[in-house]
Amino acid sequence: MNTIKFVVGFAVIAGAIVMAAPQSAQATTCKIEPVVPITDIRDTGKNFTFNADGTITAKFKVTGDADCKKEAVLAVWKAPNGTNGEPLIEQKLFDYAPKTATKYGVGEHTITAKMPNCFWQLDLLEGSDPRGVDGTANYGTFLKPTRHMLDTMHGGDKECDVPVPPVQPPVRPEGGPEVKGVQTTPAELVKTGPASIAGTFVGVSSLAGIAHTLVQRRRKV
Repeated sequence: MNTIKFVVGFAVIAGAIVMAAPQSAQATTCKIEPVVPITDIRDTGKNFTFNADGTITAKFKVTGDADCKKEAVLAVWKAPNGTNGEPLIEQKLFDYAPKTATKYGVGEHTITAKMPNCFWQLDLLEGSDPRGVDGTANYGTFLKPTRHMLDTMHGGDKECDVPVPPVQPPVRPEGGPEVKGVQTTPAELVKTGPASIAGTFVGVSSLAGIAHTLVQRRRKV
């Protein structure tokens, strides 16, 4: 009799396990991830497409049940260099998309933003804020992130925000006509050879001589 009870009890428990198994298998985690998996920190940038109109498009996907929704943002930064973007604190946010928080449902999605014409850093992130927790482009690392980064990339071929050299004020000799100052930027000096540089300084000296002669003539009158 005890044997029968044991068999019946085991059958009931086993039946409960079998019935519960399909329900557990159907449970799906709601998550956001890149369309092309990032398997190595040196293997990033596979989820970006450069467009002919000067924009960049990032792709990602959301997986889960029908109610699953996730936010994502594409941040485009001007960077100090095109290798690693360091120092991050010097980066300037150039553009981001979408401009308002958007929840994406299950499936593949794309986001497009504008690109600068200088060194840049691209970051595809979970969430709606394009900035890191400290307000900069610092999102931690792939090994120790402070934000869930889906993909990232660096590039560009020239410096951003190159300062414009100041314009020198005109030289006005006493009692004589206005003589314009000669402005020579460091970049122009680099492009010229020694003879050209010497000629530039000779030109400046000549202007100074003209001004001196005009002053001397005025004093004699």
